Amino acid sequence: HSAKSRALHSSAPSRASVMPPHHTPMAVAQAPPVRGMLTLHQLTQLVKEGKIESVVMCFPDMYGRMMGKRFDADFFLESGADCGTHACDYLLANDMEMVPTPGFDYANWERGFGDFHMVPDLS
Repeated sequence: HSAKSRALHSSAPSRASVMPPHHTPMAVAQAPPVRGMLTLHQLTQLVKEGKIESVVMCFPDMYGRMMGKRFDADFFLESGADCGTHACDYLLANDMEMVPTPGFDYANWERGFGDFHMVPDLS
């Protein structure tokens, strides 16, 4: 954590202090692993071993379809994992045929389509 992050966290009550006595701080701090999810360290190892060549950074649109970008795995580790990437807000305002849906203030033909910053959740 950065110094600012530590300062913000240190003034808040610890999660252990508000948990029942049978819970330990270790049990609260460690979430169970999500099946199929890799840590950044595991991903890095698999890329080095040549077992993973690309990474998809995506999000579900309003119909549940995955939208986003496919990265070369090395480039994702060098840039995308830390800095994220941009994506067009057009992807957030389409119908099932990928036609922009009218009525959105942030994405429309009259005002244009901008970009938003997409960051991977590596927690």
